[in-house]
Amino acid sequence: MPADTSSLLVVRGPTVVIFNLRAADTLDDEAAQDAEDFRAYVQLVEPEFSRHGVTVASTARDSIRVETPAGLLRTVMLGGLDFPYGVVLVDPGYPEQIMTGLSTDDELIDAADDYFQWDEEAPADTTQRTAALTLRPNWR
Repeated sequence: MPADTSSLLVVRGPTVVIFNLRAADTLDDEAAQDAEDFRAYVQLVEPEFSRHGVTVASTARDSIRVETPAGLLRTVMLGGLDFPYGVVLVDPGYPEQIMTGLSTDDELIDAADDYFQWDEEAPADTTQRTAALTLRPNWR
């Protein structure tokens, strides 16, 4: 999956963001192979994410923006983490989960299942998270 280097990624719905920062170019041979393996695992699980209505996006930028249901924007920084590649599980209105380094396809599915609260008996194109109460600045 090619990384988007042209503009800042804005996430507005349930999304798995694959990030591969430029710092990944400086990894030693073993770590570089792990990064390649990680990309292969992500490709294996993309259909499962889509089946549950979760968008898969990628970026090489060191941050993403998340737009909450109330229209508020916040920035998630990816630079300076322990590995320059990984995934961010995002459901706007909730804290994101960042996973860096090598994760297998099973680990990615398990993490997404826990984070998005997929329910085996619910329709496959929905997540099972309850809407969040969003407090706005200056609320009374």
